[in-house]
Amino acid sequence: MQRISQILVLIGIGTLFFRRGIIKPYSVQPFEFFIILAALTLLIFFIIHKEKIGELKSLSEWAKIFLTIVLFGVAGSINAYRIYGIDENIIKGTEINLFYIFISSLSFLLTYFFAKKEIFKKYISIALLSPLIFSPFLLLPSTADALNLVSGKTHFQGLTTNPSEFALLCLLALVSLFTFFIEIKGLIKKIILWISITSIISLIIWTGSRTAWLLIGISVLFFAIYSSKNRIGLKAKIKHFSLFILCSITTVALAFAILPHRGKIMMMDRVFPQITNYNPAFFKLDQISTKDVFYKIKIPAIKIPYQERASLWSQAINLSIKHPFLGLGFDYNNSSQQITQNGKPTSAHNTLLQSVLIGGIGLLLLFLLIIFKGIKRLYKNKEKDQQWVILVLFGIVLISFFMVGDFLFALPWMWIPMALIFAK
Repeated sequence: MQRISQILVLIGIGTLFFRRGIIKPYSVQPFEFFIILAALTLLIFFIIHKEKIGELKSLSEWAKIFLTIVLFGVAGSINAYRIYGIDENIIKGTEINLFYIFISSLSFLLTYFFAKKEIFKKYISIALLSPLIFSPFLLLPSTADALNLVSGKTHFQGLTTNPSEFALLCLLALVSLFTFFIEIKGLIKKIILWISITSIISLIIWTGSRTAWLLIGISVLFFAIYSSKNRIGLKAKIKHFSLFILCSITTVALAFAILPHRGKIMMMDRVFPQITNYNPAFFKLDQISTKDVFYKIKIPAIKIPYQERASLWSQAINLSIKHPFLGLGFDYNNSSQQITQNGKPTSAHNTLLQSVLIGGIGLLLLFLLIIFKGIKRLYKNKEKDQQWVILVLFGIVLISFFMVGDFLFALPWMWIPMALIFAK
């Protein structure tokens, strides 16, 4: 039954490309369903085999950590109720957040428990390749529009909730593909993997996530260094490193070339916002010619008028200073309504700020301690093998997204890479 539970976890990871929600009010998606089923299956196994229950001892510390997180959040929610009152929407938001914490803890504990076996880790890397199923839409943009796979006809999001989430999934897939490419033998297999890498990079570009674009470069640089270390002699190392970088630049250029026209214009616009100034023309990118793009690049850059994170972070910091010890609970943005964008309440767009606002300084310190311990675990690991490379890059990807979004529990599957890091 343990094997059945493992398979259910892997199936759940393999379905992460679908995050639209199929059951309300909790937006239970396939991942949540399979994780709960895997947990129940493992629970039944230990009920039947009570003599083996000692195997779960390694999970007790992490179970206490998740319980502590819940307690911080509950204390913050009570504080928010005392200050701002409560209504049906806030109760519903709190219930959803508690559900996601429950799924986060289950996904972490299950992965941590099963990751003692190396083969399970490898299967997870394979399961994370699921975003590749969207590769054909690079050549069929109109079909992608018809199936509602592109947000605002500009940013590709597949069947996930937003482009940033899809970009994050694709980055984890890209890291796995890079590792397979280095590890695998045979020209045909390498060509297939190279095509897959090119497709994933193209999809990442199409999401419009600048953080994800930067992480493509970091991943390439990391793998270039790693794959060069076994070369004998400085000259051989430099030659291999240079060739890897050159091939990577060529691959990224090809990934850009196969994008639909609007994807190319959108990417340029994200780098040079003066192209459209995010006016209504932004949603008619098919009508903007490449010639117009290069002409407008010469115009001085403008201030991006939306998603101004500096403003959001400033508001979030001010709110956290007012409530440093208890925070304002899981639904802090709706209860306080003091972090706004275009007149509407929004979140902190930073996971560290999010943790302070949910549970005060205590939750922030606990979250920082988890990150620190994860970094320490990887740093002190003596086996700098390919699995280590994957986990280091997973860590870099997660921390980078923590800086620009609220990912403490909104995406419960993000705790799976963290579990792999601690299980290494």
